[in-house]
Amino acid sequence: MLYNSIKESPNYPKGFTNRLNGKTQHNIHNKALLEMLRVVAPGKWKKIYQDGFDVSGLPISIHYFQSASGKVFNVKVKQGWSN
Repeated sequence: MLYNSIKESPNYPKGFTNRLNGKTQHNIHNKALLEMLRVVAPGKWKKIYQDGFDVSGLPISIHYFQSASGKVFNVKVKQGWSN
């Protein structure tokens, strides 16, 4: 599902706080994945890893795809940090 921001996603963890310098953006090199994302919304896409803490203070990472328009797709939360 496509959302205007990660905070609109039902997967966005309640009480999430960002880790300082914990966000990275990566170009997508997988052409099949990029074509699939462009069906969802045309244009450039990035893979985002955003590290922080959940409401209990445990380290988590939010993974998602973000279009050039700022819309996000496929928001997932992983335990631990990715950066």
